[in-house]
Amino acid sequence: MLLLLADIAARNNAVIDLHLDLVPSDTGPPPRLQSTNPAVLRENRAAFERLLAHNRQAKIVWAHAGSDPLGNWTWSLSRELLAAHPNLYMSLRLPGRMPGRVKPGAAGGFMPHFIVGPGGDINPGWLRVLREFPDRFVIGSDQFFANPAMSGSGPGLDAARFNANARALTRRLIEQMPPDLARPITIDNAAQLYRLQTAR
Repeated sequence: MLLLLADIAARNNAVIDLHLDLVPSDTGPPPRLQSTNPAVLRENRAAFERLLAHNRQAKIVWAHAGSDPLGNWTWSLSRELLAAHPNLYMSLRLPGRMPGRVKPGAAGGFMPHFIVGPGGDINPGWLRVLREFPDRFVIGSDQFFANPAMSGSGPGLDAARFNANARALTRRLIEQMPPDLARPITIDNAAQLYRLQTAR
């Protein structure tokens, strides 16, 4: 089905937005995610690369670069896949919680492979990849929104409460980029991918 979708996307100059937690080999989930996942997470990298190679005209934007919950999506993996697959793009998403809110490595906390560290500073490895592939990244906007007056809890409401933190970290990330890198990643790449008109 996904290969057929790639052909349809290529034929219509459309973009596939793919949400995938990469699993390089069969493994158990991290302790913080064991209650909500199967006991064994099956390897899926080979299938992902088959999808990317199936039709090079299909543009695939892999969502959530920079904040992978499994710890597998590193800057070095990003560089390897971007070099191998010219139709692969990545959508950056910053962690939803600010430093000090949770322990490092806890769900929503900061981990060494994230695009920013606990102080909000950009990971040097990720910055190198952004510089090497400046036309292959966009800023993601995959967030939950809820009326601030709503009470109670639940995954959607809990995620919505951290939106302001994610946006603040996104601004901090952009401020650390030189202008010749910030402009394509924040505006130009998305305009080209999604055929949008932008003001200069």
